[in-house]
Amino acid sequence: MTAGAALKQRVWGASFERAMRARPQYSRANWIVGAALGTARIDPSPVVPQAPPGAERAQVRFDRFSAHRERSDAGERLSVSLRLRTGPGERLSCFVFVVARNDHVTPRVWSIWPPQPPGPVITVGGHFHGANPAAGHPLILSDAWQRLTATVPYPPGGSAFDTVVVYVLTAEGRILLARPFSV
Repeated sequence: MTAGAALKQRVWGASFERAMRARPQYSRANWIVGAALGTARIDPSPVVPQAPPGAERAQVRFDRFSAHRERSDAGERLSVSLRLRTGPGERLSCFVFVVARNDHVTPRVWSIWPPQPPGPVITVGGHFHGANPAAGHPLILSDAWQRLTATVPYPPGGSAFDTVVVYVLTAEGRILLARPFSV
């Protein structure tokens, strides 16, 4: 028995050798580092990741996002379109919000669809917090694609939006989708 093996046997006992044979993905260096740090036995069993809270909820999928600027006598607006759906066999009642922003100008410019003043859904600074999901556009998603079209008005004298964020919330206010798109 080599001096190194004897040291390992004295420090870790037979469990070291069994662990090395059973789990080759754990290197001997990990064991030596553990011994140098003076830790007790290291459990070499892999950590099984736990599902995050709410993982059982339906996933919302999106496709074919488009946004273009429109002008008329009534003013300027951003027309946003995309398709939404859930997984196979799922039905989901939800609420949708579309927030358009430009954080590269001072003061920051933002607008929300469905239109509403700052309050429980969006702050004065344009930050979404969705405290009142029912203020959004109601939608029942299934495994069939559904087209969503939103018209987001530009604030008077505002510069162009550079980002659009689509939020999909449950009636309880849990965010299922928060997806930014560059415009």
